[in-house]
Amino acid sequence: MAPAAWVARLPGSSRRRGVNYFTARGHLRDHNDILLCWGFWHDEGVLSPWRCPLRDRGGAIADPLPFRQQSDAYCGDVRPLLRVPPQRNIRSNEHFICRRPQERPIRLAVIADIHANLLALEAVLADIRTRGVDATINLGDNVAGPLWPLETAELLAALKLPTVRGNHDRWLLDCDEASLSPADRFAHATLTPEQRRAQHALPPSIELAEGILAVHGTPSDDSAFLTEEVYQERLIPASRQQVREHLGPAMSRPVVLCGHSHRQCLTQMPGGPLIINPGSVGCPLFADIPRADCIEPRSPHARYAILTRRGHRWSAEFLVLDYDWDQAAVRARDNGFANWAEALVTGAVT
Repeated sequence: MAPAAWVARLPGSSRRRGVNYFTARGHLRDHNDILLCWGFWHDEGVLSPWRCPLRDRGGAIADPLPFRQQSDAYCGDVRPLLRVPPQRNIRSNEHFICRRPQERPIRLAVIADIHANLLALEAVLADIRTRGVDATINLGDNVAGPLWPLETAELLAALKLPTVRGNHDRWLLDCDEASLSPADRFAHATLTPEQRRAQHALPPSIELAEGILAVHGTPSDDSAFLTEEVYQERLIPASRQQVREHLGPAMSRPVVLCGHSHRQCLTQMPGGPLIINPGSVGCPLFADIPRADCIEPRSPHARYAILTRRGHRWSAEFLVLDYDWDQAAVRARDNGFANWAEALVTGAVT
């Protein structure tokens, strides 16, 4: 067990001038059972990995050594703990007290249903970079749409996000081209065979740390709704019993992430998981139902969510972002999809 307070004597030299602070990432013991605090020096914007042997208050401290090996502690906390004014040099006889780090919240960005809308995806990714998230997961339906399927596939391939396969991603290979919707046929014709195979090869579900399960529709069906049902050509909330049946064994999970319906939604199942649907990044209208104009969010904004764990509790933020949907509508119209152009600028089709 690490001591409640640590004292570190940090050596100074001309090479260490300009250090702003030391960030502790965790603690471990070496082969001599010496307690080590390891982390990063922030030296005028340059991060250098170091480890420091530690003692209780007043103990002798050895010089920091370059930290190069990985360890189980590598996933530890990240926060500035030892702050030094930038104009102040560090001398070998200076002492600083490092308090035990508190557990840092885990933040996971959740995106889904991009539908080839490159502009919306770029806006969402730019916003995610400002939110201090630990990771981003994509729940699928990536490139089916009459906008930028090729460019969207290229960007996602470069990002290498953990990504679940959506029903439209699967249909790129499973369905005959003639049986696809016009928007899916456009994507099929635009993508290369390698890109179509890459989308089809995505996993139908992903298990994340902390017991989180990520799917596109339900755990067993990527083209079914998890928390909604179709009633008179409209989406309405499903009953608790229906959601339990859709979840199946996933009722034991703490969190289930799903997409498909394009609706931002948070549901806490009694005795079961927190279910989060982040909404659609790039397609405000769910067009797989003929009366889609009855179920649209009535807004053209890009949507995603951030899942946060503090202690043993989870919460979610739903983000609704402005982006240049007028340009996206022009792209859809130029590609011969006037209905998509209308939906992209209004969130509805009249």
